[in-house]
Amino acid sequence: MYPYAGKKEAKSESDLAICEMVFGGQKLDRSLLTLGSSVSVDLAVGKPGMFMLGMGGYGKNQDFKWMEDKTFAPGKTVEVKMGYGNHLAPVFFGETVGIDASFSPSEPPRMTLRAYDLLHRLSRGAKRRAFSKVKYSDIARSIANDAGLTPQITASADTHEYVEQKGQSDLAFLLKLAEEINYQFLFVGKRMVFEPVSNNASAILQLSLDAGLLDFNPNLSLARQVSGVIVRGWDAEKSAELKGTARAGDEASAMGGAKSASKLLASTFGSSDAITTISDHPVMTQSEADGLAQARLNEMSLDLIEATGTSIGCAELLPGKVIEITGVSTWFSGRYYVTGATHRYDYESGYTTSFNARRNAL
Repeated sequence: MYPYAGKKEAKSESDLAICEMVFGGQKLDRSLLTLGSSVSVDLAVGKPGMFMLGMGGYGKNQDFKWMEDKTFAPGKTVEVKMGYGNHLAPVFFGETVGIDASFSPSEPPRMTLRAYDLLHRLSRGAKRRAFSKVKYSDIARSIANDAGLTPQITASADTHEYVEQKGQSDLAFLLKLAEEINYQFLFVGKRMVFEPVSNNASAILQLSLDAGLLDFNPNLSLARQVSGVIVRGWDAEKSAELKGTARAGDEASAMGGAKSASKLLASTFGSSDAITTISDHPVMTQSEADGLAQARLNEMSLDLIEATGTSIGCAELLPGKVIEITGVSTWFSGRYYVTGATHRYDYESGYTTSFNARRNAL
C-alpha cells in the first residue's frame, strides 16, 4: 500500500516532508541548508541519475563564501534521503560534477549544484576491445570492477564466443548488451545493477487518485506493436541457418492483464503476419537467436501503454520497480514497470515524485 497516503498537508511532525543531504560523509551545514530552495533527483533505467540543489543568497551585498564552501567542491560524494518525519529512505548516491551560477547587480546570487550517480564514470571515453567465451553478465561484472563500482549482477544464460566493443563508452556498450537479452541496467543505491527486466515482479506499492496519486496520464497505442519477432543468423560450425522466433503471447509476463500486446494486435486487426525480422544482428547459436527474438518482443510490447504521473513523494518509487495503478479506467488500471522517477523537494510545495512507466497488456 501507499505509505504516505493522505499527507497532502502536514498535520504532525511525522507528516512533515524531509530531505537530508550528506556531502563527503557530513550532513549539509544548517547555515548552508537555509540557503537551499529546491532539490531534485532524476533517475532512469539506462542512464546516470542526476541530483540538483538550487541555492540562493539573501541580499545583493552578500559575499560569496557560501558558494565557495569546500562542501560543494567537484568530486565530493553526495547522498540524498527523502521521506517524512523520521522515516527517510535513500534516493541518490553520487559525486558532484558541476556548478551553475547566476550573478546580477539587482538580485542575490544564485547557484545550482549538479551531481551524477556513479554510473557517470562509465560514460567517458570510447573503447575498442574484444571479449571471448564470456556471458554478458561476466562483461558487466568486469567493467563494474574496473570502474570501482559495486556490482549487483544476475548471471545471463548464454556464453558468447566473441563480443566486440566497437569504439563505445562502457555505458553505451553495457546498455546495448542489456537490450539484447532483456536486462535492465541502472544504478541503485551504491550498486550497479545488471539483471532481467523486472516487469513480471509484484507491485511494490499501489497508487490511486484517492490514495497518493496526484495525476496520471497514460497513452495506449498499437501502432508499434507486432505479432512476433524472427531473428535470422548462420551457424558456421554446422553450416546451417539459425532462426529464432518469439510468437504472440510469448512475452515474459502479461503484468496481470488478460491479453499481451502481441495477442491484442492479432485479435484486434487479425495481424498474425505482423512479424518483425532481424537479420542484421550476428547470432552464433540457436539459444542466442531465440533470446534476441524474445528480448525484442518483450521490449516492443512494453510500448503498448506509456504513462506519466505524479504522486505524493515516495522514496520507494524507483526505476526498475513495478507499481500498481487503481481507481482509473479499466483500460489503464493494472501493474506498470517504472522506467524513470524524479523526486522533487522544496520548502513551499514539500515532496512529490513524478514517474514514467510502461505496461504491455490489457
